[in-house]
Amino acid sequence: MAPLPRAADYAYDLQDNGGVNGDTFMNRIQGMRRANGSRAGLFTAVPGAFVVGNHEIEGGTFAQFRHRFHMPNSDTNDGFDMWWSADVGSMHLVGVDTESFFARPQDNARQLAWLKADLAAANTRRASVPWLVVAGHRPTYCSNLDGDDCTKPGSVVRAAFEAILVEARVDLALWAHEHSYERMWPVAENGTKIEHSYVNPSYPVNIVTGFAGCNEVDGACLNPIGPPLGPWSAYRQAIEGTYTYSRLRVVNNTHLHWQAVVPEEGNRVEDDLWIVQEAHP
Repeated sequence: MAPLPRAADYAYDLQDNGGVNGDTFMNRIQGMRRANGSRAGLFTAVPGAFVVGNHEIEGGTFAQFRHRFHMPNSDTNDGFDMWWSADVGSMHLVGVDTESFFARPQDNARQLAWLKADLAAANTRRASVPWLVVAGHRPTYCSNLDGDDCTKPGSVVRAAFEAILVEARVDLALWAHEHSYERMWPVAENGTKIEHSYVNPSYPVNIVTGFAGCNEVDGACLNPIGPPLGPWSAYRQAIEGTYTYSRLRVVNNTHLHWQAVVPEEGNRVEDDLWIVQEAHP
């Protein structure tokens, strides 16, 4: 079964109460029920694919994240190389570390060199593994009003990753951090190139899927979305208390299906997207 990408900020926070928060979180996801109601733990049945977020920085040590989650690159650099990739059927899934750019700049050049090489290698196999999907924490684009990195023309994350993803013809880039949901049109070059179609796009489709919920105010919370909206913003949702999860299905070598679902409303589909790509490299 394919892994579930988890886009960070786990437990709010893993290290709190001497790590008890982290233990409680891990026990809860171990005991979650499956969709069919059976009591078997979710994470005993479905593997998790984890990326690091700002709530795991811990003063630059990333200690709880490094020691709790063993991802494919975890044996490198004492666990500080928190990026990885894996083939999942006909999808090449990549997890990137956006947080080193704010807490461990000494790792940035190594990560970007690795990412370029990994995506270049993936492109040589696109006849058999056509879909390239990248997941990270802080988004490249967003229309939120909180002044975060993704709202700025000089976004650090966008400057680091966008050109690499565009050059590699990445199909889908999934982000979190913002407590809201926003789907972008295919976009490149700091928002100056936009395509208003998901059929054979030339640029990555970026989605901010941060509606997982949080407890910053002991209840619902969100980061409001503009106006003004970015011209690359195709769909957005920021209603307090509307928590979603997202699901991704590789239908075949040319069709990718994405849905954002509201479980508290009978699994209502909040957003439904088909990406059609008939011209993979």
